[in-house]
Amino acid sequence: MKAREIGLIGLLLSLSLMLEVSPLKVPTQWGMSIDFVAVPIVVVYILLGFWSSITALFLLFLGLSLVSPASWLGASMKFFATLGVLIGLEIAKRITRFDFKNYKKERDLVIFVLVAYLIGIAIRIPAMVAMNYYYALPLWLGIP
Repeated sequence: MKAREIGLIGLLLSLSLMLEVSPLKVPTQWGMSIDFVAVPIVVVYILLGFWSSITALFLLFLGLSLVSPASWLGASMKFFATLGVLIGLEIAKRITRFDFKNYKKERDLVIFVLVAYLIGIAIRIPAMVAMNYYYALPLWLGIP
């Protein structure tokens, strides 16, 4: 890993942790809030690629385990939710053969974004339902 990659991952990781502790969140009707912690990790994916974003995501898990009020359990849920998005982006990139550095038409970008969105949703929603039901809730409620 080059010094530029390490520096960029560190910068965006610190932004991600700052977003975790900041009050900048969007409240929902059902009592949760939507935060922007994973956005810098997606930026790492766009700028540096899949494996750098996985590295940043692992470091985000460690950082969130320390600074998040939800501790390691919330950090692990954020890890798996963001992992689903990154896998969706990578699958869409391979299906559409999209290149962030050399795309010619805006149409290619729109197709990539739509495919990535659909694949990301198809991965993230079932994965997070299963993670909540079989992993987070039993640990949170103390159910063996």
